[in-house]
Amino acid sequence: MKTSDVKRLAKIQIKQILKNVIRKIFDTVPVVKKSVVVVKQKKLELYPQIVQVETTTVCNADCIMCPHSKIKREKGHMDFELYKKIVDDCAENSKSVKNFFPFLNGEFFLTPKWESYLVYARKKLANIEIGIFTNGSLLDMETTKKLLEMEPDWINISFDGTSKETYEQIRRKLNFDQVQNDIIQLVNQRNLSRKKKPRITISIIEMEQTSHRLMSFYKKWARIVDKVTIESYSNWAGKVEDKSAKNPITHRRMACPRLWYNFTILNTGEVVICCLDYNGEIIIGDVKKQSIREIWTGKKITELRNMHLEGRHSKIHLCKDCNYGKHKTEVPIFWC
Repeated sequence: MKTSDVKRLAKIQIKQILKNVIRKIFDTVPVVKKSVVVVKQKKLELYPQIVQVETTTVCNADCIMCPHSKIKREKGHMDFELYKKIVDDCAENSKSVKNFFPFLNGEFFLTPKWESYLVYARKKLANIEIGIFTNGSLLDMETTKKLLEMEPDWINISFDGTSKETYEQIRRKLNFDQVQNDIIQLVNQRNLSRKKKPRITISIIEMEQTSHRLMSFYKKWARIVDKVTIESYSNWAGKVEDKSAKNPITHRRMACPRLWYNFTILNTGEVVICCLDYNGEIIIGDVKKQSIREIWTGKKITELRNMHLEGRHSKIHLCKDCNYGKHKTEVPIFWC
């Protein structure tokens, strides 16, 4: 055999070997991916990464997109001793928890002695991000000074309105000029104090009343605050009219990531399926009687997760008409 033929044959053999290696790699990828998925899923099911606590159900606004007026539960505040128990539980599992939110169906700054709640969380959860959601109506100078002393990681102010007229039609009972001035005051005071925290975010919901001026809203506030977010409209698990300005994305519905990430505690200590369950219709546990881990790994939430993974969303009445996943285009968490 000629030398040239030997070389040509060797090249053919090498190509074939490479093809076989590549084929084996591609055959292995799904197996590896499946193994990674299982590991990540099991890890997420051990303890929640986000813990949200309803310190109060009292609110001073009457917003058109909020179901607050539909709450049938008795309105009130979370007992401070119960709150401390929750925080302590998170502190003992600080390697798992990434975010702690002392807010749900109410205005956080209407929590009696809210400072005590925030100070305790900041002391015990030193390595966990603490975020506050607020309508911004109570951010006077005194509150601003206290916030800067306590240094939560961030504060999100919901400011749904591109003009005074629009804002006061949406966020009824609140004053556009006062809230806007207080936000700017908070930013200025933080900058003057040369503090990096809290990071300040302003958010607006995209709906019929706001959609036509979102870009001008973004440009205006992007020069003032640290971050501007445009949120999708929530129909609160199908309980309120969907006033979204955009049509839902039609794709295969995936399992809801909140069942693997978000742990939502009502002011009574009862734990609900997710933050949209404002009336406590699906209770999965009670932190007065159980630890967070016991609830998070319990039979009730496991059954709900399995129903989602199997595509049986419609069998859960709060998930059946929920539009949370219908406006999402990003890849869900681990099961894709």
